[in-house]
Amino acid sequence: MKIIETLRKILLTITIVIFGVLVALVIVQVFMRYVVGQAFMWGDELMRMLMIWGVFLAGSLCFYFQRHLAVDNLLTALPPKARKVVHVIISLLIIGLACFYVYQGLALTENCSAQTMASLHISKAFCVVSLPVSAALWVIFEAADIYYTIADKPRTPLIESAEVCPDGKEA
Repeated sequence: MKIIETLRKILLTITIVIFGVLVALVIVQVFMRYVVGQAFMWGDELMRMLMIWGVFLAGSLCFYFQRHLAVDNLLTALPPKARKVVHVIISLLIIGLACFYVYQGLALTENCSAQTMASLHISKAFCVVSLPVSAALWVIFEAADIYYTIADKPRTPLIESAEVCPDGKEA
């Protein structure tokens, strides 16, 4: 599953860059507004578009790391084989929902393609297409999750070294 690992690394890098640019742009906007007295006209729309893309891409990463919101009381109470079956069923349901999002997101993107953002002068479709892209990533990551679950293979952890926690204490 080298392809999935490569996709995860690329997606993580893109998400970090998006949020880094977003933070820098917010700092510049605040400086321009309160010190200079006039902010960039395009800054607000660009920040909104970056936030939408960042949230959707980071949400896709949550599906890879299994960090999405879930009620797992039932799963933890089940024996291991039944837990696998229920986990695969849940993943198939998520894939079904994601396919619906891809289909509807592409239709919405097509509807928004004629509209333009006022200050960026680009199509609103660039913002809206984040939904089907993210949902397609859900499908990929959930299909990989089914493989990992059935084959009993571990995922690459979010933090490579688990010897020391971020708070400085040992794991």
